[in-house]
Parts: sequence; C-alpha cells; structure tokens
Amino acid sequence: MAPVVWMFDPVAAYHVYFVGSLVLNGVVARRLIHRWTQDHWIAGYAGALVVWLPLILQQPELIQYAPLWPVLWQWDVVLRMLDRPIWTQALELGFAWALTFATSIQLGLFAALILVLIVPWFFMSKKGEGVGVWMGGIGLGTLLILAVGLPMSRILSPHAVVRPPEVVTSLSARVGEWLTPPPHGLDFYLGACHGIGGRCLNPGWLVSFLAVGITAAAICRRLQESPLRRMVLFLAAIAVVSVIGSLGPKIRVGQVSIWDLLARVIPPFAAVRSPYRFAYLAQLTILLLSALGLMGVRTYFQKILPGVRKGVLSGGIFGVLGLVCLLEVLPGAPFLVVPPDYSRPPGWARYLAGRAPANTVVLVLDFPVPGQLIEYEPTVRVMLWQPVHRCWLVNGYSGVFPAGWWRLAEMWRKKPYSEEVCQFLKENEVRFLLRPPTFPAPPRHLPHGLTATRLFVDKTGWEVWKVE
Repeated sequence: MAPVVWMFDPVAAYHVYFVGSLVLNGVVARRLIHRWTQDHWIAGYAGALVVWLPLILQQPELIQYAPLWPVLWQWDVVLRMLDRPIWTQALELGFAWALTFATSIQLGLFAALILVLIVPWFFMSKKGEGVGVWMGGIGLGTLLILAVGLPMSRILSPHAVVRPPEVVTSLSARVGEWLTPPPHGLDFYLGACHGIGGRCLNPGWLVSFLAVGITAAAICRRLQESPLRRMVLFLAAIAVVSVIGSLGPKIRVGQVSIWDLLARVIPPFAAVRSPYRFAYLAQLTILLLSALGLMGVRTYFQKILPGVRKGVLSGGIFGVLGLVCLLEVLPGAPFLVVPPDYSRPPGWARYLAGRAPANTVVLVLDFPVPGQLIEYEPTVRVMLWQPVHRCWLVNGYSGVFPAGWWRLAEMWRKKPYSEEVCQFLKENEVRFLLRPPTFPAPPRHLPHGLTATRLFVDKTGWEVWKVE
C-alpha cells in the first residue's frame, strides 16, 4: 500500500486495501469451488457470497480480518493434498500458511488450530500417503512464520502480556448471537426476527439451511464418494469447530474450560482477546457450503422436473433462490468516520509541536476500564496527532497491553499522583502530562521531589503540564 500512500494518503490506502481484500476473497473462493465442481455458475455465486461476508461488512474497522483469501488458498491446497499430494503443493501450503499469519496473526492461529484438529481425520483414510509432502509444507510454513514470530516473542515476553479473563469472556460469542442475523437482514425487514443485542453472527437463515442440507446429504452418503463430498465434510467440520471456538471460555466440560486448557497447552492462545472472531471462519465456510447446497437444489430439480424445459425451470429456481440468498443479509448503512486534518491540529498538539523537543515522553491522563473499548476514544485521538507533535506516548490503545499496565492504570484511577504512580513518572522520564478536562488536576508538589506546572490549556479544556 506504500505507493497509494505516497500518491494519495493513508485514508485512500485503507480503502484500496479493504476493497482489494474483498475482491481477492471472491476470486479465490470462486477458484476453490470451481476446482471441485467444474461449474462456473456455482463458483461465481460462491465468490459473490464471500464478497458479501456479513461480519466483514459489519465491522469494516477490523481491517486485519478483511483478507480471508490466504485462508481460502490454504484450504484449497489442503484439499488438493488430500486428493493427491505433490511437492509443489507443499510449497503452496507453506506460503499460504505464512501469508495467513502475515495478514492476521490471530486469524492464522485460528486457521492453524482448525487444520490440526481436522486434517488428521481425513488424512487417515489415505494411509499415510505423501507424509513427506505434508511435513515439507508444514516445515516451510513454520520457518517463514518463526522468522517473524520469534523476534515478536522476544519483544513481548518481558512484558508478560495477559488478557483479563473478564475481557476474554465479554469478547466471546453467545449461542443466542449465532441465532440472530444482522439487523439489516431480510428477516428484520419482514418482521420475522428480533434482535437480542450484542453481536449478530448468523449469516442468514436461508444460507444456513442450504449449508446444513448439503452437509446432511454428504453425511448420509447421498453424495457419492468423491473429492466433492470430502470438501463438503471438510468445510462442515471447520464450521463446527469455528462456532464452538467462538464461544471461548463459555465452553466447559464439567468444571473445566476448554479455552483455558487450550491456552495452557498452546501459549499463543493465552494472548487471544476476542474468541468470537472465530466467526469469520465459520461464516466463510457456511457461505461456501450454501453455494454447494444451492447446486444440490438445482440438481434435484433437474432430476424431478418433467419435460424438455426442466433445465430452464431448474435454472430459474436457481436464479431466484440464489438472488434471495445474496440479498438475505444486506450490508449495513455506512457510517462517516472523519480522519484527522493534520493542517488543523488541536491547540495542545500545536503547543507540544512548538515547545517540546522530539521524542519527549508524554503521559496521557486517561485510563479506561478494561473491556470498555469506546472509552479509549480520547486516547486514540491523541495517538492520531502524534505525527504532529512527535512526542513519545507512554500509554495508548493497543491489542497488546503489558500485564503491569492494568495494575498501574487502576492505581491512576483510584489514587492519582500517589507514591507509586509518581515513581513510574520518574522511572520513565515523563516530562509532560496531557490532562483531559475529566481527570483530576495534579497538585503543585508531587512525591519523589517532582513538581507539576500547568503550561497551556486549549479551547476544548485539554491541558499540558510539565513535570520536573
């Protein structure tokens, strides 16, 4: 995206990346389905469905989950290797696996776990055929991932990054959310469904019905033994595992949380904050299965309809049913997000830019409660002005908070300017405090011999204080 940023701006690059990801999702989904069905209509329909994937359009701000095409490429390679493993596929598998992690570490982790749980069941029927090819692909992917993963681990490990259990639980799906389509779906317009609040993860009832139907046909062997049947079962298994995974710590066997056990066995899972995002993979497989289910419906009508026009009639049914599925969950109304205008920064940012040397350490006196994401908005807006003032910010919003930060933030909320927090200011060489109007002002004299002096207040009430 660098050339787009250079020629235009980061906002344009964001939109190009997002729209480009949707297009690639559709293209790769079409290729996957066409490879095993040899049906251009069904493949094109599957690609169109994936472009409309509801969760991506519901949460366009989570741009790291927009590119699902590396996951689709990964599944495509796995299915071909289950059919007939060759060494070129090992290279594809390695690169696809690494690329999935490169676009989104959490999505890559989810996809890897699912394949580890599912592929062995299909692989056993091959009686160990192509073990070397599989190991080669896995080995290549692992090496590519570790080239980036090990340095990241070395950087993060001293900070003991943890996720508060209440945050992980709040960001896990509920069963009711899987039974609720988005509020802009046809069910809501027709008055057939009413929201329960929270996330709406159901990709559409008609789509889900077609997915369940083709899966049932494959399980009952109404689909003949073939690569197509294997793909249906493979996608269905991914859907089941993904839906269960999205529930996070809420899935228990007796008193044991499966999620907590997984986090102990696989340390990277302890850093996962939002289990509900398994839903991206679940919705993806449900949409693909629904396209195959629609193909099954068309084939069924071609068999039972009489006369020479059965092809036209079955095609008409296919067209109408497919159109209803495509429109069942429409994209929600877009909302306006105004990027910062760097030509008109707020007063405090102009003050710091003119008075504070570059790389001066600044602490923002804003310490939201964990789990309340909307409360981080003031801090995030301060972060967006960093290219103007060029100071180092001690705090901000991140997907990775050091374990000690939660305790320190709680101290700031309960006992601002106490001995402990002022020791933090001294140790980190904080020179400026940026105080919003809602936070208590510091006293003139602070512990550890520090003094605080108000230097500036802008028209919105934000203040700049110097700590010496």
